[in-house]
Amino acid sequence: MSELAKYIFNLLFELDKIIIPGLGCFEAIYYDVKKDSEGNLIPPSKSFLLDNNILIDDKNILIKKLAEDFNIDESRAKTKINIFVNEVKDSIKKYKKYDLVNVGTFTFDKQKNIQFSIERNANFLKSSFGLGSIKTKIITRYDKQKDDKEPVKTPSLEPLFSKQFFIKALIATPIIIILALIPKSTSKIEMPRTDLISLNIDEPELLAPKDTIKQELPKIDTVSEISKALDALTTKQNALRYEEEGSNIYYLIGGSFSNQNNAIKLRNKLKNEGYNSGIVQTENVLYRVSFNSYKTKQEALIDLFRIRAEKNDNSVWLLTLTK
Repeated sequence: MSELAKYIFNLLFELDKIIIPGLGCFEAIYYDVKKDSEGNLIPPSKSFLLDNNILIDDKNILIKKLAEDFNIDESRAKTKINIFVNEVKDSIKKYKKYDLVNVGTFTFDKQKNIQFSIERNANFLKSSFGLGSIKTKIITRYDKQKDDKEPVKTPSLEPLFSKQFFIKALIATPIIIILALIPKSTSKIEMPRTDLISLNIDEPELLAPKDTIKQELPKIDTVSEISKALDALTTKQNALRYEEEGSNIYYLIGGSFSNQNNAIKLRNKLKNEGYNSGIVQTENVLYRVSFNSYKTKQEALIDLFRIRAEKNDNSVWLLTLTK
């Protein structure tokens, strides 16, 4: 492995874009945590693509950095880079490839254009470099009434608080409130709420507490009117798992790029495959390419598992943005 090859390897950990004049431009791609085929968690990683259309660096970034790090002048740094590029091309002509150790392999396509294949497990993210996959286990509990050797899976509470549960709760709550406030009469006194009166059989007359608060509600006949009444009586910010309709938008992300041109290439590829693909630019200045966008999380999750299965790619992930 040549001195310059080692230098480029180390440089990939520091930069997201490296132009090697005559070979192409390395562009960083970031991946979030994902699962492998065995269900183990793979830590976040950083990989690279080579854009062979960018062969000239007008700013001479690599030359200047090489000259600074090796304490040499820029003309000598340029010579070192030219020697390395010629070494790569000669190796491809002679052996049909050039291996950049721990990074990937340079080859020619049919039109004699430089191509590059990154190593499968290559990771240039400093925070997770060298980390392997993390095995996950199902959390179990033991039923004391049965054999201690028989594990019992802990049931999920998620179905208990499903969307249908909250819809029913929203409809039932105002009805319960209205029934509680409907005046009920006895032979001696009108009682606005039975749960606010202390009953005493020995007393000749029952009196309602003076501080009882009466609330008059409009007559409610339809489900829509019930919903309106609930909105008037409920502090939405304090409601359990309340979410304003249409407050979020969901995206299924297929790739993240620091260079917009690479994001456009992937978007066009997905559009050709029939997806309603788009580019989402987030605050960290990455261009994220989506398969589609969705108004509800349920629709997004259904498509997430379908696309992962169709493309055999667990790196597709769900991005939630607030409007």
